Order: sequence, then structure tokens, then C-alpha cells
Amino acid sequence: MRVDFDVPFVKGKARPRFNAKTRTAYNTTDTKAAENAIALAYKSESIRRYGRVVKAPQGVSVAVSIETYRQLPKSTKKSVASAPDVFKPDVDNIAKLVFDALNGIAYEDDAQINEFYIRKHDRARRKARTLVIVGWED
Repeated sequence: MRVDFDVPFVKGKARPRFNAKTRTAYNTTDTKAAENAIALAYKSESIRRYGRVVKAPQGVSVAVSIETYRQLPKSTKKSVASAPDVFKPDVDNIAKLVFDALNGIAYEDDAQINEFYIRKHDRARRKARTLVIVGWED
């Protein structure tokens, strides 16, 4: 099975924050909102394609591909068509956000992911988006 979907942003998982009183870690509201948007996009595309939310069974290997596309800053000279995306977020934080967002939804646990590909395309004059492809053998 394969589900590919877009989300209209490029974000990485933020470091957890700590509550001084309870000494517990928590995710920021921005991270939670991004995870919810990714999960919703997966569910919507899965239902559109298969009529239900598909999930890789436990013990099945899962492959994930992530490609990001970001805009050039508006202050960039018009003569510059594209530039390498060597700025934050880091690719590992982008992957963490996607993996955690799909935990329990696209697969039982992100430990099932045994292959992944991630690429930050050059920044260009286009809208920001993240393309995610999740697949496994039936």
C-alpha cells in the first residue's frame, strides 16, 4: 500500500519544553498543531484513495519519503531564481515530526520504519510544502 500527501508547510520538531513545577516534558502547541495537520492530511488522503484509514500491520516494514519545498525570502533579489536550502529546520527534525505525527495512524510504531528518504529541495519562488509518501508491502 502507498499513501502520498502534501502539507502546506515545512517544519521540524521543536525541542521539548519542561515544566519546572511538575518536572515533566511537553511539546509546544506549534509542534502539536503541525503533528495534527500531518495526521489529518494522511487520514484524508488514505480515505480518499482506499475508503478508509489504512495502517501498516505490526511487524511489517514501512518506507517513508519526505521532500520539502520552501520559498525564497521576499527580500531576495529578483535575479536569484533559486538557492540551496541550508537553513533550519534540520532534516532530522523534519523526519522526527513526520514520524511522530503518523505514529499509531499509518503504522503501529515508528520502529517499523526501516527505510526513509528525505530531501530539502532548493528554495525557489513557489509556495512552501512538504510531500510525504508512506508505503509498505501487503
